[in-house]
Parts: sequence; structure tokens; C-alpha cells
Amino acid sequence: MLGKANPKDIIKDHLKVLYDNRTGKISWLDFSLFYGLPIIISVFLTYYLCPGKSQAILEKTITGISVFSGFLINILILIDTLVSKEKEKRDAFIARNRELKILHPKRNLTKFDSKRLDILNEMIVTIHYSVLVALLFLLVYFISYLFTVDSVLFSVFIGAAFFLLINFFLTVMMILKRSKSIIGL
Repeated sequence: MLGKANPKDIIKDHLKVLYDNRTGKISWLDFSLFYGLPIIISVFLTYYLCPGKSQAILEKTITGISVFSGFLINILILIDTLVSKEKEKRDAFIARNRELKILHPKRNLTKFDSKRLDILNEMIVTIHYSVLVALLFLLVYFISYLFTVDSVLFSVFIGAAFFLLINFFLTVMMILKRSKSIIGL
């Protein structure tokens, strides 16, 4: 239905990032952190703060999340450059190993360490997801204005906005952690 604007692949790719690389299974701790914790906190913030305060808190975050989304899109361009360079290194390594294998057939060759490339690809997926979450946050927040402050639907949309905001924050923290590991490699 949405065609080119369908976010399903972005969400599916992000969920793959939550898998434990050692076991190949979903990391329930990560899943709980990125989805369970935001649900609990957003329910608390929605129902235990008065609706006016909830809306005021979210109003103050709109500019920040918009600026941060633009910043993340710029980082995507930089990471794409890094991925291209890593792929060139990998291809040169593979070509060099092929030549060595022809010259020295019995020689054991080393494998290309693709850890940096894997982390960069996971960062790209995570940044795409965080920009999507930011856009959904803005959409959900603006939809909440269609309802009166006392209505149940207003509370549902404000709760969803809090969920998306907390999920965005945690996802940006994941991006920071991965960027630190890239610099350290």
C-alpha cells in the first residue's frame, strides 16, 4: 500500500540488530531495553503526570529531535563513505589472497576481518531506524493535537509519543556505542 514509503524493511533490519551475534538468537535483554522499558516509562509519564505537563515536556523536545534527525542523516553520508572504503580494502585483500593462492597453493591464508564493516552496516541500519522513529514521534505528537486533553485518545497518542521519544534516545545511545567501537578498531 505504501510502496516506496513502506518502513517495514527498516524496522525488520533494526530488529535483526537486536540479535546476539554469538548465538544467532534474539537478545531478550536488548529487546526489553529498547521496547519494554520505553513502554513502562511512557505509561508512567502519561498517566502520572497531568496531561498538560506531558504535552509541555513533548513540546520542548520537538526542535531537538528534528535537529538530531538532520544530524543523523548527515552521519549516514559519512558512514556510507567509510563503508565504501572498507569494501575496497576487503576486495583488495581478497584479490591479493587469490594471487597468493595461485603462486603458493599450499600456503594458509588469513581471512579478512569484517568486524568493522559489520559494525558500520549495523550503524547504518540503526540510524535509518532512529530517523524513522523521530518522524513517527513528530507525526504521533501532531495527531495528539486533534483530541481534547481529557480524552482517552489524547492520552494514547501522548503515551505513544513518549514511547517513541524514549526509544529514539536509547537508539541514539546504541549509535554512540557503536561509533566508539568503530573508532577503537
